[in-house]
Amino acid sequence: MFHKDASGNIWYLTVPLDPAGIDPPDTDGGSINASLTATVTPEVLPEGETGTVTITLNSSASTARLNGQPVGITTRRYRVEHGNLQSVGGEEITFTVDNVRAGSTITCSVEVFSQALEDVGIESRDEESINIYIGTRFETSIGSSFNSKAVLGADERDNEKFNVLQKIPVKESLYANITEVPEYLVNLQYQTVRGTKVYYVTVSRQYDLEWEERRSRTEYEYDEEGNIIGSNIEYYWVTVRDTETVYDTYTIQRDYQYYAISRLEVYGLDGAVIYNDCLPNGSINFTPREYSLPEITVARSERESDHIKEPTFRKKITLEKKKLYGGKSGRHTVPSPNWRDTAAEEVGQIKVKNDFLKIDDITFLNDRERNSFTDAPRDVILDNPVGRNVLYEHKGSVVNNELTIGEDVLNGTYESRGEVYYRRIENINGILDEIIVQDQLIKVKSF
Repeated sequence: MFHKDASGNIWYLTVPLDPAGIDPPDTDGGSINASLTATVTPEVLPEGETGTVTITLNSSASTARLNGQPVGITTRRYRVEHGNLQSVGGEEITFTVDNVRAGSTITCSVEVFSQALEDVGIESRDEESINIYIGTRFETSIGSSFNSKAVLGADERDNEKFNVLQKIPVKESLYANITEVPEYLVNLQYQTVRGTKVYYVTVSRQYDLEWEERRSRTEYEYDEEGNIIGSNIEYYWVTVRDTETVYDTYTIQRDYQYYAISRLEVYGLDGAVIYNDCLPNGSINFTPREYSLPEITVARSERESDHIKEPTFRKKITLEKKKLYGGKSGRHTVPSPNWRDTAAEEVGQIKVKNDFLKIDDITFLNDRERNSFTDAPRDVILDNPVGRNVLYEHKGSVVNNELTIGEDVLNGTYESRGEVYYRRIENINGILDEIIVQDQLIKVKSF
């Protein structure tokens, strides 16, 4: 500060400035967010078997930012828990995973690191994981494991007068009985439907900042003419307040899997026949008695919305305000956002349910609502043989002596074969209207 006195002399007075009163430049900090997607080939394996799958992991959506600007991700470390496989790679990497069992879940993860954030002391690592479900391919045969039994016996049943495997006279009446065949047959095929939904949640927090700043004021001494002849500098502290809001958007992934019916054929018992040349007509036909078709309950939909219920959640979460007091050290640095757990907790699991199939008292596929993964289908193992009176013919149930060995039948051994007929009573994408089960049944000797 320059002055001129009455004599014309020029002089100056130096007033010191307080460096503490200069604010440091503002910064919005930095953040790092890992993101991971996965594809697997094949997506399903045969039921009860193990195999090899190829998993491709992609972390290209991962981000790192510093002062509002993107910075590079230095390292990406991938891991597959099954087999303890791990490797450092680029945005995409492929693993070959052996000894994977159908119906199992494989957890994969990526850890990303940014050296730019590390250099300035900001959280520089983040990790994301994802579950891969290996579906089951169910292969169901139309046939059954039943060993059918058929009898051409000397009437009456349970009180046979002759052993037909040895010899039976002509003019004798026979009875015919087929047992140990299933009440119905099922051809059931499932499709494993699986996927991943991606949700975005923005989390923010306002920080109320307070700190002390050192200020100064100068008091001057003046002469009678108003000229400065001296000064006195006084230092003091003042409280400064400000607000700063930080936010970050997180990618949350939710897996789901359910089973849908791709083909369903149910066949009810329709009749049977035994062929044997010792019979008058060369055969005997059966009409099922004391038999009812199975009761079938099926609910099926190809709409995804009928199988999954996506979570409801807040897309924007505002956390409780937080006060940061810096004291005489100055303005407090606002922490970098690290609220992935908060965002993940906000997004619930996807609710899923299967198609539904029940035949009589057996539920093959239930539609109970589950989190993420539904119950696996029941194996189609039938334990439903017909009763002994269902396919049963005797001299009291037939006309024209159809079960009486004729006088003209030559002595000898007569082999039999039989057929059991099933007709389709339920059809979803089926291929066969009728099924004939053939078998070599019995031998009859006549004399």
